[in-house]
Amino acid sequence: MTPAASVRPLLLAAVALLAVLAALATQRRVDPPAAVPEVFLPAGAHWQQAVAAPLAAAGGPGGCAFRLGPETLAVTHPVLPCGTRVVIDAGGGRLASVQVAGRVAAPGSAAFGLLPALARAIGVDRPVAVRWALAAG
Repeated sequence: MTPAASVRPLLLAAVALLAVLAALATQRRVDPPAAVPEVFLPAGAHWQQAVAAPLAAAGGPGGCAFRLGPETLAVTHPVLPCGTRVVIDAGGGRLASVQVAGRVAAPGSAAFGLLPALARAIGVDRPVAVRWALAAG
């Protein structure tokens, strides 16, 4: 076998590897949409009324041990303890069982701040009256 003939398979392998790497590098990563957690209410749950408003952004510490990011499905509340699981009912079957993950003030007179991913998931784009209850588990 001549030296040129022995180099050809290596060159073809290198070109194939570059093609695979280029294909992987140009693929767009699409994150799946955030799914609203399943709702679990204890028997005899007591519903209360409140106002919930979407927060402009989620980022940085929220006053709890949670790191609030753009896809965090959670609420903020000034009084409820961090980690408390609540069910938010925005009406029309728009329910979500989420945790209190911050003490960030909600806009205006809203009791609950909806992190952006949660607000999108339940279709809330402005302050709305909601029902809420402590969730099971």
